Amino acid sequence: MFRQKKMKTTVFEKPSELSKFRRFSAENPLIWGSLLVLFFALLTYLIGPSYRSESLNFSPGEIARKTFVTRIPFTIERPNPNLEAERNKLAAQVPTYYVFSRGKLVEVLRSIDNAFVQARPIHRHYQQERQTIRNDFGSQIRQAELQLATLNQTVNRLKRRKRRNTDEPVPQPFAPLSLELDKAKLKLRRLRAEVTTKLELLSRRSEDEMRAVFLRMLGTEGGLNQEDVKAFIDEGFSDPVKNLMQQSLKQVLSERIVTDRRALEQDLERGIVWRYSPGGSWSLRTRDLKTITQQTARRMVDKLIRKEKELFAKNRNLERACVELARNLVHVNFEPDRATMRRMQELARNDAKVAIPKPFKVNEPIARKGDKLEKWQIAAIQLHHQLLRKQGKIENPYTRIQVTIAVCLFIVLIVSLLYLFAANNVHNFRGTIKDLLLVGVILAFSVLMLNVGAVMARGLSAAGLAIPAEAVLFAVPVAFGAMLIRLFLTTESALVYLVLQTLLAGLQFRDPRTFDIQGINLSFAIPFVLYVFISGIVGITATSAIKQRTSVWKAGILVSAANATIIFVLCLFVEHPFTLTTVKMLSGGVFGGILAAILLGAITPIIEHLFKYTTDIKLLELANLNAPIFKELLMRAPGTYHHSVLVGNLAEAAAETIGANGLMCRVAAYYHDLGKMKNPKYFAENQEKGDNPHDKLKPQMSALIIKSHVKDGREIAKALKLNDDICEVAFQHHGTALIKFFFHKAKQAAKEDESVNENEFRYPGPKPQTREAGILMLADTTEAAAKSLPDPSPARLKGLVQSVINGHFTDGQLDECELTLKDLEAINNSFLRVLNGIYHVRPQYPGQKQDTKQDTRKVSQTGEQKRNGKTSNDQLEEVAADDHSAAETDRAGEPRDDGDARSAETEAPVGSSDARPNTDGKPHGDSNEQPEALSDRRAASKAAGPPNP
Repeated sequence: MFRQKKMKTTVFEKPSELSKFRRFSAENPLIWGSLLVLFFALLTYLIGPSYRSESLNFSPGEIARKTFVTRIPFTIERPNPNLEAERNKLAAQVPTYYVFSRGKLVEVLRSIDNAFVQARPIHRHYQQERQTIRNDFGSQIRQAELQLATLNQTVNRLKRRKRRNTDEPVPQPFAPLSLELDKAKLKLRRLRAEVTTKLELLSRRSEDEMRAVFLRMLGTEGGLNQEDVKAFIDEGFSDPVKNLMQQSLKQVLSERIVTDRRALEQDLERGIVWRYSPGGSWSLRTRDLKTITQQTARRMVDKLIRKEKELFAKNRNLERACVELARNLVHVNFEPDRATMRRMQELARNDAKVAIPKPFKVNEPIARKGDKLEKWQIAAIQLHHQLLRKQGKIENPYTRIQVTIAVCLFIVLIVSLLYLFAANNVHNFRGTIKDLLLVGVILAFSVLMLNVGAVMARGLSAAGLAIPAEAVLFAVPVAFGAMLIRLFLTTESALVYLVLQTLLAGLQFRDPRTFDIQGINLSFAIPFVLYVFISGIVGITATSAIKQRTSVWKAGILVSAANATIIFVLCLFVEHPFTLTTVKMLSGGVFGGILAAILLGAITPIIEHLFKYTTDIKLLELANLNAPIFKELLMRAPGTYHHSVLVGNLAEAAAETIGANGLMCRVAAYYHDLGKMKNPKYFAENQEKGDNPHDKLKPQMSALIIKSHVKDGREIAKALKLNDDICEVAFQHHGTALIKFFFHKAKQAAKEDESVNENEFRYPGPKPQTREAGILMLADTTEAAAKSLPDPSPARLKGLVQSVINGHFTDGQLDECELTLKDLEAINNSFLRVLNGIYHVRPQYPGQKQDTKQDTRKVSQTGEQKRNGKTSNDQLEEVAADDHSAAETDRAGEPRDDGDARSAETEAPVGSSDARPNTDGKPHGDSNEQPEALSDRRAASKAAGPPNP
């Protein structure tokens, strides 16, 4: 691919602002050199051998990594292989220990006594309140009954008199007596209902209280229903009932009550040891022991209670309640003492011989590679090591220093070769100091994560958990680093990083750990390197599609699926792939992908802030036109706002055509003219017709104001905290272009012996340094020039775009960016597609009047062509050249960025920068046209109406 040779900038007053990392590195080369040494030292430390002495602190169950062979004879005690059998035999000879608990009898008797004693005062209080209520209402009821009887007698007497003498009128008081009679009946019913209600409420409340107290004192073993408790309440919790209960239970619970008689007989055959509890002494019994079962004891207490028939003659419910309560209070009091029995069995088991002597001869293996180490083998290894140390026979096969040097040289070699190859052969490889620093940090972090995974794998294995070491390593997010590099840099940079990470992963797992594939013992590094590389490839591909923060999870799911697939394929090489271990390794791979997404989402904002990178996610956030800064731009400089939006569309389309960052171009275009908000009226797109403040200023002052919008834009961008890469693209769009209009105006105003300094009328630069900045410059000028065309036909637009690109190319503005001739041709075609879509021809609607000035414009143009002796094609080329000149002058800072510079009195010819009128309206410059032709062109341009359909 052809690249344009870079040239020095003619005017370069102020270099582009370097990022913090670049300034730091450029000013202190020793510091970044030190960082490079520190980077290699850190990787060597993480990957190289440990300088700690070989640890012999193995854990029981840990897999032996090598075969331990004795070099000297010694003897150690090893565990008795028949120890467990001997212990079980001794434990089986221990007799069963029983306890006869007399304390439970005391507890039962006390609970009965407390239940009756506590419930009895409540019952007495209930009876007293009941009697009080009856006494209080009894007199009132009797008075009401007496009054009712008296009224009945009076009424009956009057009724008899009426029957005897029907002609005699009824006495006048007869009607009131009937009313009083009804009132007396109502009063009597009310009194009876009231006393009934109060007695019922008192009874319910008292019974609930007595029931709660009674059952609480009896404890959970009472188990009585409400009818049984009601029977005790009706009886009044009398002492005869309580004494009967206590005597019956005392007689029954004095016996040895067991749960299962057959179990006791089996224990008696071996002999039992029993005692009273508490305070009794143990006694051995091998013969029959008098006991009863719990069911037998309940039948006994049932009979004892039912003997007292006189007590229950009037209340059979009380008999049933007493029997039920007594049966529930009968419990087992002769049962095995499990705690004492376990203690005695443990003492018996400890009498067994735990260890036996194990002699070792020379060259006899203590433990073989792959064996699970037992405790005695660990002790033998440690004892053997101590004996060798005492005899001075410990030797190292190779020194750790040699291995460290080898690892360091290998790291330096592969890092250097990969960097040189990428810098010289990979097109989009980004090798700036800041980018390399980011790669170094992420690489060190990835190596550290693998080290942490290895440590966790060893720790879980030592802890005896059923988690394979491979599953833990597969759970490490190995794709995270490549995904992060792709997100911040380029795909090529991510691939270079992935190759480096893969090689370091293979070096990191150089230990002879085995991974059985078709019966061949290969290093674990081989399958793990494949896993790292393929997972990273999928991560890079998935990250390329990330345009918003929620898309990170989709990338994580894709990486998880790829990890699981890789692990499954690797497991197919094993003899028995479908095992629980395979499932655990697959789970580890899925977890590694999800963890990569979590880390990517968490660390991305941190790196964006620290390293001042701008990702596509950030660019989409900055491209939101609803942001306050764009609303302010729309209010203060509406012409600049719409110009920026159109430039963004042009630049994005062109960038995507040549493979540049279209989103960066669009965002930079939105921000590139923010500085015009400070003096919006000094730019023609924001001026009202006929109002041009430049008419009152000198050319040098106007040029200074025009140039200042770049500096003002940088200050606004700094206040918005835009990253440097956006600012470099946005504020290099003028390069070092000449502000031609005011330059020529200054030359005309200068005296013959005075010279005009051209540098005063040039932008300070720098020229575009990247392809995106170059595209933005071309799009900015093209959009402004297109607006100046009176008749934006496809042919005129084509000539305009070609002239704009050629003008910037010949002026050297594109010398320092990497745009090739092929890129410029693609940009030209892209601009034409977008502009033709914007300035398309619409048909004339029915009823619209034809503009008669259109013919005048055509006649004027035809006359101008005849006077100049040029064909239509020649005239079109001349107009395109004029349009480029005007647009170029305008983008360099004329009062109007779209090429239509107006003064207060006169409008310049469309597209001509050298034929701009002075304030007196006279043309100047090198135009070959006469004033009449210019006037005709201007009149025709103004009179031009919509084209015919």
